[in-house]
Amino acid sequence: MSVVVIGETMINLLWDVKTGRVESTLGGSPAKVALCLHTLGRKVTLITCWGDDQAGQLVQNYLSASQVAVRRVPSSSSRTMVGLAYADGAGPHPAHYQLMSAWDPLELPLDHNITLLHTGSLAGVLEPGVSRVLEACWRMSTRPGAAVSVNLSTHPFRLPTTQSHLDAAMRLALLADVVTVSDHDLKLLFPDQQPLESARDLLGLGPQLVVVMCGASASFAVTRDHEVHAEATRPSDVDAVAAQDAFQARLLDVLLGAAGGASVRIPNAFTTLKEMLHRCLAAGAEQGEPTR
Repeated sequence: MSVVVIGETMINLLWDVKTGRVESTLGGSPAKVALCLHTLGRKVTLITCWGDDQAGQLVQNYLSASQVAVRRVPSSSSRTMVGLAYADGAGPHPAHYQLMSAWDPLELPLDHNITLLHTGSLAGVLEPGVSRVLEACWRMSTRPGAAVSVNLSTHPFRLPTTQSHLDAAMRLALLADVVTVSDHDLKLLFPDQQPLESARDLLGLGPQLVVVMCGASASFAVTRDHEVHAEATRPSDVDAVAAQDAFQARLLDVLLGAAGGASVRIPNAFTTLKEMLHRCLAAGAEQGEPTR
């Protein structure tokens, strides 16, 4: 049994506007989640695409060094997604982000032995790739014993919330067993509602569990029977993006359980949900790849 993560792999270029120095890092929430799961000892394959360009060579180098299993699929543009982050020195985190997007896989093949499919982030929003992501989720949703997890957050890239963006998010939620989203992204999707009300609306579309990340310090979960809130046990001033990726990876690890991922276990008991949120927040506080 195994986990497949589908989504963008990109190069983030951190540009210090005062010194002119540029630093490259591996980006893309799905890719980072896959790397975290690999660190946790899970059998995970990242299905992604990148171009045969200089940015793509950096992607290949980063992924090869990580030793995570990667299935590179062809894309229509043969371009690598690049994110530009501009730091002005006024705070610990970049002040502005710019996305040069290219999420256009031509195929997203799924092996027969997959236990859990996780996707989302920019891959769940950007056309033309989102149509293939939705198709893959639908194929997984028809498999007995398999589960679909989606992340509706696109942070830190402040994409305009168009009707197509909202439609894609709702269609992903309809196919998902578990939905993860940040409170910020919920506000973008549902500007006239409070996060808890929006989470309940998402739950009404069909998922068994909706988990909302409130920065790196708090979270809550809703199921048919429970509403559970949790706060981090210690204050943590960390990169919110890295914290959310680590939080997401730990959540998937919890869902797979201790039986080697033989089945996906979606908790519903209050105490189990509370423990799950605290474990995820602790992983996020580490701001990086969580360890067992």
